[in-house]
Amino acid sequence: MFGCRKARGIIAASIYDDASAEERAYLARHMTACAACRAEAESLPRVAGAIPVPPAPFTGDLLPVVRQRLMEAPARSAWAGWRVALPVAACIMLAAIFGYTAWDGRGMSGPDVATVATASPMDAAIAAAMEQSGQQFGKAVLTLREAIQAHPSDPRAGEAQLLLANLEFSHGQRYAEAFAAYDALRSRYPQDWNTSPGAVKDRYDLLAEARLENFEPLYQFDAARNSGGDAFAQLEKVVAKYPCKLVASLAIETMRERLCGPEDSAAPETRIDAMEFVRDRCTDPVAIAQINVALGDMYWRDLRDIERAREAYTQAAGSGHMALASVARAALWEMDSLAAGMLP
Repeated sequence: MFGCRKARGIIAASIYDDASAEERAYLARHMTACAACRAEAESLPRVAGAIPVPPAPFTGDLLPVVRQRLMEAPARSAWAGWRVALPVAACIMLAAIFGYTAWDGRGMSGPDVATVATASPMDAAIAAAMEQSGQQFGKAVLTLREAIQAHPSDPRAGEAQLLLANLEFSHGQRYAEAFAAYDALRSRYPQDWNTSPGAVKDRYDLLAEARLENFEPLYQFDAARNSGGDAFAQLEKVVAKYPCKLVASLAIETMRERLCGPEDSAAPETRIDAMEFVRDRCTDPVAIAQINVALGDMYWRDLRDIERAREAYTQAAGSGHMALASVARAALWEMDSLAAGMLP
């Protein structure tokens, strides 16, 4: 927790060239093992560069930067649908769900918090929750809940609701509470929902699916990825237990990171090589079939390599798992129908 706070302070400082060589070296070491900070390092400079006015000078207070980040975040439509086994690009987006922290307040300095807290009761609540979130999670959540209940029509109530949901999801792993908080954001503050970062919508989809099983898939995923040296095998069990689910695609991407490290290239060939590397080390036939469906999608959609796509789908179709075999056969039918001119 402290390492992430320090790293994210360095990330923010580096935007304005205020990070020393020693700090940059620390950041590089930290990000080799921390996907959340890698995501932050990639996204924050792009946001700062897109802002049409000079960014706020860095003084140890992340609030000006993240406020601008949230205000400039583009609207994102909900998923129109998803193939049962997502391609790696979509898996990476799912992995970002757990790395995204929006603006959780870690690294805020006392005097600057006091300055912004004077603007309104909601400003004060948000600033206090951001300051408390690192070591006083329960207090931060209570602060936000009370402020939203007391000032539901405040112009920043939606921001407070988003922060509350992110804290429940990322810090507390309290998935029932997180789903309720995101659902309240979506229904009560639609403007904030529509302009929130894409990872928020993806989290909501993941939570909505897991909610049907009392969030047990997410708890099992958490246990698997935190199981130390046995993590790959435990994540494979999650894939095998929850095929055709978003949590299975999330587990596959986490397995890839364990074997191959951070994604260095967005090239489809590189992603496919990594996915095949994961598949070849799996032993469960259901997990292998799930990965083969994803590989078929990647060969077909990304590379237009029909023959290799057909091979991957055919292997999945013969796996013996009813749902995955059905998906693979449907993909083969679609490919054949397109080739014969039966579909537009």
